[in-house]
Amino acid sequence: MYTPTLEGVAKRYGDKLRLVRLNVDENPQSASTAGVRAIPATLVFDKAGKLRARHVGAIPESMLCESIDDASKI
Repeated sequence: MYTPTLEGVAKRYGDKLRLVRLNVDENPQSASTAGVRAIPATLVFDKAGKLRARHVGAIPESMLCESIDDASKI
């Protein structure tokens, strides 16, 4: 259900960002380290790897793009 949003973001930004999906059932340690307690969860990191935004639940593509744009300004 969230896949179309992520595909739209990937298409919009192309090779300007790295979009990574994590299966929390197969990677519980990574999810725990990232503080994921509910799914879907969307985390936006800047180029330095610092967490810049966290969204819980499915969000509109426009909101995700805004978070990405804000993270890239830093």
